[in-house]
Amino acid sequence: MTWRDRFLYWSPRVALFLLAWTAVWLVLTAQLYMMVAASQPRPIRVSGIALGQLVRVVFWMPSTFLVIWAFRHWRITGSGALPATLKHLALSLALMFANHAFRIMYFQGVFSGRSFDRLWQNIVLGFNGVVATDLAIYWGIIGLLALKAYAQREQSLEVTTARLQASLSEAQLRALQGQMKPHFIHNALNAVAALVKDNKPDAAVDTLAHISALLRTLSDAPGRNLVPLGEEEQFIRRLLAIEQVRFGAKLEARIEIAEDCRGVLVPNLVLQPLVENAIKHGISRRTRPGRVLVRARGENGRLILEVFNDGPKHAASDDKLVHGVGLASLVQRLECIYGTAAEATFDFKQEEEARVTLRLPLQPTYLPA
Repeated sequence: MTWRDRFLYWSPRVALFLLAWTAVWLVLTAQLYMMVAASQPRPIRVSGIALGQLVRVVFWMPSTFLVIWAFRHWRITGSGALPATLKHLALSLALMFANHAFRIMYFQGVFSGRSFDRLWQNIVLGFNGVVATDLAIYWGIIGLLALKAYAQREQSLEVTTARLQASLSEAQLRALQGQMKPHFIHNALNAVAALVKDNKPDAAVDTLAHISALLRTLSDAPGRNLVPLGEEEQFIRRLLAIEQVRFGAKLEARIEIAEDCRGVLVPNLVLQPLVENAIKHGISRRTRPGRVLVRARGENGRLILEVFNDGPKHAASDDKLVHGVGLASLVQRLECIYGTAAEATFDFKQEEEARVTLRLPLQPTYLPA
């Protein structure tokens, strides 16, 4: 650390330290002045009171570092709380008496080379209730240090919690990625094989391009917890294009994303398990054509994501879907990222329709470079 860095680090701290003790000096002076003025009818010299309190503050300024040392070594917590409290009490009484002796010696000129008889007697006789102010100063410093330590613990806990939540969210994303890859590749390659068999090389090439783009997105997914909704839309369009090859006219897929929502940040792959479930538990079980609809819009400061699908009669009422790996993992990810600010609702009670709705806080808009 250079001298400039040291100066920039210590100068505001020293200034705050001096400012705090100046404020204490002014408060003590005003308090003592009002107390003396109320008990004595004759005029009072403010300068004398101010000087006495200044000497007290000058004593306490270096003593503050002793109190800090004591606070760090004598923790008033746990099983050692009583011994630590007794040590603090003894130190506070010792500093109170030392401060009193310091002021008596200053005003009797001991520090300027003069010596007085009966100095010790004057110190003892002058030790009255007024010096209890020093006890309040000592325990006030202890209280401020305790508040600072508590705030630091809370901040550290918040940082640790945020890191754990981010790690959990990333782990869940990796699990989702790993869960999707095997069956996705199997279904996608079967779709390409069907196109080749039907002598549709252009469609097969397009499908392979979609597969390549999806695999690249899946590979990059764990490193990106939040992505613009527009990127998520492109991923879902590719996924549905591949599924369209598999199901043909049996699948009607539509995506409706409000233009002003495409830059909003959302959890990576947030729509993927919803669309996959819509196809697996809806379209694949139907004998007639069905639809999958993905919609996104802003509403009252929140982003509303909805996935609808047609399903066979009674199949959509299976509540086990909510507790499946994909949806359960999605709900946990939302809790990790947004806490209680996000909401997911699942409506599988309709005979011919299933609907999942996500209500997310609007994240800062993504601005492309």
